[in-house]
Amino acid sequence: MNKHRPYIFLLALFCGLFIAAPAFAQTTPTTTPVDSDGITGIWIGVLQQIEGGTRAAYPFVMVLTQAETGSDVEGTSFIALPDSPSQYAAIALTGSLAGGRFDFAESEVVSQNADELRWCIKRGTLLLNGEELSGAWQGDQTCVPGLISLTRVSEQTSLETIVENELVSGIWVGSLYQDDGGGYPFAMVLSQAGSGDSVQGTSFIALPDDPSTYAAIALDGSISEDQFTFTETEIVAEADSKPFSWCLKNGALTRDGQVLSGTWQGDNTCESGSVVLVRLV
Repeated sequence: MNKHRPYIFLLALFCGLFIAAPAFAQTTPTTTPVDSDGITGIWIGVLQQIEGGTRAAYPFVMVLTQAETGSDVEGTSFIALPDSPSQYAAIALTGSLAGGRFDFAESEVVSQNADELRWCIKRGTLLLNGEELSGAWQGDQTCVPGLISLTRVSEQTSLETIVENELVSGIWVGSLYQDDGGGYPFAMVLSQAGSGDSVQGTSFIALPDDPSTYAAIALDGSISEDQFTFTETEIVAEADSKPFSWCLKNGALTRDGQVLSGTWQGDNTCESGSVVLVRLV
């Protein structure tokens, strides 16, 4: 893909599937687990369904806290619809980490902005490899299973330090659009500097049909009342191989409650477009 093609954020949050269609056999992870110092942190990426699912890929996030001693893990997953990111859910989960293998089970929806939807309650096994989590998930018999691919973007043990400022700090998930194409999963993790207007963060992008092709991009910005302007500065992580270069974007977004929306543009070789994001935390 060259710069004329859409570049969508991968790692951001691609979870939460609807209950729909018959179940398929679960796919077993094939990657060898890698021992790690722990799994605590904020993980952003993509949740996929195999053929027959309601959507091919969803923004998905896990916020995980591992016990100081032992293997027990507690947390919350966040999911949004890629084509309607204002519809999302937060789902409580528990799990355990042993030998680089993370077994998890969601238990209940704790908040949502999609009352007419019935979200899948998922369970699965993800393999921890450095700063990446990946593996298979499944739900009940009415949920089409699939795969999860996540990258750790923060090792913080609490979300409170991220959302203490009520303007733009937090995890924002949704879709990025280009004028010449469709929407792609996209996310931003933003932190505002105290009471000032300076903002720092990271955006995450991936190809919706190939979430292993992704990039994490550092950004700087500022917030004035409800106007957020940003400029991406450098790629800080990306897939090892890809047939194109990622666009570095800048844009102006308007905050309306828990929604950020507006336009973006890149250099002369990138098609411009729009962004719609919802704050999950």
